[in-house]
Amino acid sequence: MVRSQLRACDTAEHRSLLKLSVEEAGPAFVGEGLITSDELERTLADMQTAIEDSKVIVLAPRMSLVWARKALIANSNLPAGCQ
Repeated sequence: MVRSQLRACDTAEHRSLLKLSVEEAGPAFVGEGLITSDELERTLADMQTAIEDSKVIVLAPRMSLVWARKALIANSNLPAGCQ
């Protein structure tokens, strides 16, 4: 039995989201020297294998939403242009 507080991705479209993100960012990863082209291709192939395997549980990434607004500063001693 597996318990998770994160949503499990059960459709092919949802199971592919992380792989699609890695495909899109992959050239930048290679360009920055974080991974080689061969490593990227192997990683994407492994991700596709996991997507197609119904025994693999794919969890949605944790996401947060933060709202804020700038506080009003009365009689501030900040230099001009720093608000």
